[in-house]
Amino acid sequence: ELSGTSLDLAYDNIHVHDLSHAITGLEPEVDYTFKVGMYYGEVTAPLSKSSRIITTEALSTPARLTVPFTVEPDGLKSTSLTLRQPVPVDDGGVKISGYVVQARHAHDAHHDEWMHVGSYPAHESGQAIATISVDHLLPETEYEFKVAAYNQKGLAPMGVVTTMATADPTVKRTVTEKVVQAGADGAEELVEVSTELVEVVVGDVHGFGHRELMVDHFEHHFPIDGDNHADAASTHSQDDKYHEAYHPNGHQVREHLRALHGEEAFTVHGPVVTLNDAEGTVVIKKKLVLPIEALEGEGDETDPEARERAALAKQKAIEEAAQETVLDVWVGHYSPKTYKATAEVVVADPPTGTSSGPLFNAKAAFNRLVVMERGEVPLVRKAAAAQDAGALGIIVTDMGNCTAFDQFCSPGADKSRGEGFARLDLGRPWERIKIPVVMMLRDDADKLLAAFE
Repeated sequence: ELSGTSLDLAYDNIHVHDLSHAITGLEPEVDYTFKVGMYYGEVTAPLSKSSRIITTEALSTPARLTVPFTVEPDGLKSTSLTLRQPVPVDDGGVKISGYVVQARHAHDAHHDEWMHVGSYPAHESGQAIATISVDHLLPETEYEFKVAAYNQKGLAPMGVVTTMATADPTVKRTVTEKVVQAGADGAEELVEVSTELVEVVVGDVHGFGHRELMVDHFEHHFPIDGDNHADAASTHSQDDKYHEAYHPNGHQVREHLRALHGEEAFTVHGPVVTLNDAEGTVVIKKKLVLPIEALEGEGDETDPEARERAALAKQKAIEEAAQETVLDVWVGHYSPKTYKATAEVVVADPPTGTSSGPLFNAKAAFNRLVVMERGEVPLVRKAAAAQDAGALGIIVTDMGNCTAFDQFCSPGADKSRGEGFARLDLGRPWERIKIPVVMMLRDDADKLLAAFE
């Protein structure tokens, strides 16, 4: 039996009104009957007969989002968007845990399949608007987005499609300075001269293999042995059966999120590097590999010396992993120079790219950096094949014909003069290329390929 619920009524003496009242605190999938009583002042009438049996609905996933999101006024940036998404009208009877965001390029020059760009926790409950910051987007690019809420019962169907473009990475500012000039009468005078400067704000884009991307997607999700389940169940019951029920549901949501990424997201293909076409560098980041001594001795409570040796071995491994190898590259004339990408590297299949059609390993190239050998296929076609696969950038390796980044390597261009390779190519075919394109000398390419081992 539930404790009594009172409802103050306002009525007149002539008409009898139908009354409605929401009763909270009920448990899901439970049969209830109700009795109603009336009171006036200190006088209480007998309770009515029991109502028919009413069964509460089962817990479910949240309702589909049908209202498009908007963007925060200051949340429109070149590589990120801050979304304002109205929450679902029905949470499914369980507190909403978070939101999944999918996106695809609106323009057919890009990879046009839906991709999972993030899973974001709901930081506050009871809010009409959820704020979601989506990172790792390409600058000045139009996307289509879909958002879905999830709770510990599962993921709702993806919501309505909203089209939104990231911002132009260039920033204009006016600099005013005082200079001495000759006046009309020949005398010197101090005047103010204004100059408009255009600067490019280079954003950060993280792909597969970068830990921050994995944190955004998974680390906040339901722990197997944590206490988060109790929060979701407390609205309905403190019975242990509800806590037990949420454990497998948490697993189901995690598995669904993994499926959104696809198997290739969790397959190791190569080293993690940072490609920066604004600076003309490729930085190879070493992987952290803990020695057996560090793993075995760390948990040995009975041997302080073993624990000390383990701590030293772990610290040494961390210091070695922090070391980076910086390789100089030649940036393409048409490379955008608007963002630096940190991601795992995958070698194209075939290595020189395809003259038509997708790469054979296009799924592996998605959200990664692609290495291609120079030759056989035009450079712009190599870049297009990588971009069509959803790659974040392309590194073209010379086959040993170049000894320096000069016109003997790429006709009509010399890096020492600030010119990019492929400078004499027609501009129109390159107009659709929005990802960084750089070239690497053979010796440096061998260093990069050695990092795959």
